[in-house]
Amino acid sequence: PVVGLATASWEKLAPGGNLTHSLVLKPSKVGVYDATPALVHYRHTPKGQPVEVTRSTSTGPVYVLKASEREKFSLARVNEWLVFSAIALVPIGVPFFGWLYIRLNYENGVAKTGSQ
Repeated sequence: PVVGLATASWEKLAPGGNLTHSLVLKPSKVGVYDATPALVHYRHTPKGQPVEVTRSTSTGPVYVLKASEREKFSLARVNEWLVFSAIALVPIGVPFFGWLYIRLNYENGVAKTGSQ
């Protein structure tokens, strides 16, 4: 199924203006697709000649995966983030617990006594 129009046109674009056009396609098979840039035809004035032609930005190759393959990559990323988080806790946690120990056991640079 296709969502959106394959072609679109506008009468005018204000100076400094911006237009966005989207087209969503549902792939019929798994693989790598070359997403070619869109061709844009325009004139500098409404009745002006010649028609200028340019291309939109290229997205590069589009990889279409099976749901099971996508889940495999997603799970790998979750595992990487879990390992990163655990490793990142060390340089954050050690100074924090050192600071907490000092805050709880010292006052104005002097060790607190147990009788207070």
